[in-house]
Amino acid sequence: MGGFRKPLAKALKRSDGAKGGRPPFDAVLMFKVLVLQALYGLSDDQAEFHIQDRLSFMRFLGLGLGDKVPDAKTIWLFQEPYAGPRGGEAERRPLVRP
Repeated sequence: MGGFRKPLAKALKRSDGAKGGRPPFDAVLMFKVLVLQALYGLSDDQAEFHIQDRLSFMRFLGLGLGDKVPDAKTIWLFQEPYAGPRGGEAERRPLVRP
């Protein structure tokens, strides 16, 4: 998935780090987290738990046992600017145009 690095960097609106703060998780890693969420139907909290719990998830993400794992809030913040309306906010569109 290293081929996704350039398109992800272009699509993501990340700060340049001039203001300081904790460095962000790698964009490819975070994209892979979203893939796992979609495949397994996981919430942000469930994704955090399963990444910490399953060696297969850690291996897919390229994480070692001692590596930091993105928490639920980090996952939510990563996907929020790119997510469309959710739940009750979903826009109602007719299936067939009149």
